[in-house]
Amino acid sequence: MSNAWLAFEGTSGSGRTHTGRRRSWGRRVAVIVLLAGLGVITRHPTVRALCRGEIDWSGQRVYAPTFTPDPDALRAIDLRWVHAQLLPDWVIEAARARRGHPHDEPAAFAALLGEAGRDANLHALLLELRPIATDRIEDDGGRALYLLWAWGDYLRRFRQPYWLQAEIAEREDARVLQLSTYHVRHVTDVGVGAHAFEVRFVERLDETTLREPYLGATRRGDDFATVVVDRVEDFVVEDVWPLLDPDDVPLSPMGRNWAPSLRREVEASLRPGDFAELQATATLQRRLRAVVRDVRARRGCVRRRLLRRVDYDGLDDAQLRRLQGIVEHERDRGCPSLTAKELETLAIVSAKLRRRPRLRPAFDALVAVAARHVAIHEVRHLADHAQLGGLDDVLPCRSCRDDMPAAARAELSGHLAAVAWSEAPSMAMYQACLVVAREPTAPHAAAMDLLTTRVGRPCGSGPPRDPVTIARALEHEMLERSEPIALPVAFPHRLR
Repeated sequence: MSNAWLAFEGTSGSGRTHTGRRRSWGRRVAVIVLLAGLGVITRHPTVRALCRGEIDWSGQRVYAPTFTPDPDALRAIDLRWVHAQLLPDWVIEAARARRGHPHDEPAAFAALLGEAGRDANLHALLLELRPIATDRIEDDGGRALYLLWAWGDYLRRFRQPYWLQAEIAEREDARVLQLSTYHVRHVTDVGVGAHAFEVRFVERLDETTLREPYLGATRRGDDFATVVVDRVEDFVVEDVWPLLDPDDVPLSPMGRNWAPSLRREVEASLRPGDFAELQATATLQRRLRAVVRDVRARRGCVRRRLLRRVDYDGLDDAQLRRLQGIVEHERDRGCPSLTAKELETLAIVSAKLRRRPRLRPAFDALVAVAARHVAIHEVRHLADHAQLGGLDDVLPCRSCRDDMPAAARAELSGHLAAVAWSEAPSMAMYQACLVVAREPTAPHAAAMDLLTTRVGRPCGSGPPRDPVTIARALEHEMLERSEPIALPVAFPHRLR
């Protein structure tokens, strides 16, 4: 079309002056530049998202169902089966197809569509998603992520307790779609000053090996924060519960320095019977986790997924029988996945833990205590986002270096809030210090380096006296504000 227009322009008006010809060429160049500019603009992800109706003019993601929603059709679907098995299985098969590996994508998709497709809108989302996931992820990966976000938004609208987190992963041979699926255990509003923000406490449903590197998260485009209960449980069984017995002194200096404060906070936060049950089993839990750590440390020897998840009360009989078979099969290996002595410890400890009926409610209560500071940290991010207008905007900080990144400043705000407003401030600070020890280059590290420098207590030295008062004073000094953050009175005593 543009070439025909240029030809017509060039042959009209044979008596045109040299100036007229220059104007004509000027107009042609202007049109070419305009068309080229439009081409560039329309390829911009934000413009494409706006044109496709994925976001509104304010940049917020939106979803308008293609069909009139039918709540009865949605209720007829076995949504737990869909999110625990059918949807993750299909995403895995689609990734295998993308990478040219043996796969059964057609059968997996048929099973998924047969169940989830009873709802017309989920059916439509799946039909659009399939060709992208299997063939066009390089070009339309953003659209795939939007469609899965729309899936979650649709379920949320009808109060269905399921949620998805998707990403595009780079593999050596192809880009692929990755997915984690969740059951929403609890939803609550947390107050920050005069405002309130939604926090969702979620647990993993899929059985993939993907593991969140965080206890909570706040993401662009979401108007809520998430606390991943599975990861909070890991924090409790690996790093808190084993420190509760005062007669079983931790081996590490960090554990020794933090244990007394953690015990006092946990005892003050739990009912007496719950605390007594956890204290009585702390040594058993420490022995259990020591075996798990030793096995994982032999990464080059251990079978994939071995002891990937060990519950609070150890292993059941079927799991122990499977491990017995592995030990016997690898008896003569120089570097076995699991030794006979390790298996014996797992069996003894598991048997003792599983004979205690009061252990489950006590454990759930401790998880609820640990989840509180995570919720406060994440909801502080939401409040900062609302005040600044974006998660990537730089948070004003009088004590921060000019080159301190926006992400590090955001984490400083979250950590200060968790210590300042949590019922267990030492636990909040201890958990942040553990993140720094394990990820020394993460934004958390720069934030905690500044915080501990101002407090005058390095992470390995344990908490300062009166951390709440200090953290609130630092909020005023560093961030020029200190807004009360409070979970509702009705927040559950046990997250189960």
